[in-house]
Amino acid sequence: MGQWIDKAKTFSRKSKVKFQQWAEGTQICLAEAQLQQASYRAVQSRIQEEEKRRKTKSRRVIQKGGIITAADARLRKKEKDQK
Repeated sequence: MGQWIDKAKTFSRKSKVKFQQWAEGTQICLAEAQLQQASYRAVQSRIQEEEKRRKTKSRRVIQKGGIITAADARLRKKEKDQK
């Protein structure tokens, strides 16, 4: 953008004004796009972190070896959650 703005110094007054308005608008759009991209990356990283946490919680061990009934499993899960 800096090179374009430097070239605008040779334009006529009317063209120079229009070009400056266009350049300002373009710079604003580029800045907004960068902010949007940064916020997208932040949201994406938060989602990935949440997915990592969910995966570890969904694979909790209730019983190591042996047989366990569904009712016993629910009871042990409640006990672990209360701790």
